[in-house]
Amino acid sequence: VVLIPYFIKDVPRWQGAVAAGAVRLPAYEGAARLRLLPIVAGELRYRDVAYFSSSEGLGYNLFKGRSYRIGTSLGYDIGRQERRGAELAGLGDIDPALELKFYAEKVLFPVVLRASARHTFDGSTGWSADFAAYLPVAGGKQFLVLAGPAVSVADSTANQRRFGVSAAQAQASGLPQYQAGGGVRNASLGFSATYFLDE
Repeated sequence: VVLIPYFIKDVPRWQGAVAAGAVRLPAYEGAARLRLLPIVAGELRYRDVAYFSSSEGLGYNLFKGRSYRIGTSLGYDIGRQERRGAELAGLGDIDPALELKFYAEKVLFPVVLRASARHTFDGSTGWSADFAAYLPVAGGKQFLVLAGPAVSVADSTANQRRFGVSAAQAQASGLPQYQAGGGVRNASLGFSATYFLDE
């Protein structure tokens, strides 16, 4: 989104998009077993100021310029269901919850830097953060390939929610009690390819 002003002189008042596809993900965060998940996504943006997106939530760009945007959004954490894996037996469900996010993006053309901090309203006080960079690695007027690394970090409270085992959970599951610490949650390298049919 932050790259749009580089390619479109006058950003339209309204922008919309709908997409469908499938993604192969771990059955739950930290699982070795994968599952294929169909997805339908959509978004609606007003003057690059306010937006509703199925991936980013309901958001507002507090500050923006041709090469940056800083804002906040309210989205959701889908949680985790115990039935997703036999290894989760006795650990209980993690209920879906609202998630507040603060984000910043900066273009050092052609590189885009992105950072965000998230807090989930689930009764805990944990925070997590994501850092990413991406840049075009191939393309022309109609074809574009982006690639870049990303890393997520979280404090001990946020990690305990996903990976820890409390005393009650240990008793119910037979697993040893475990206190998760803060630190790197995951790291990845992503690619995307886009072909523009017309202007």
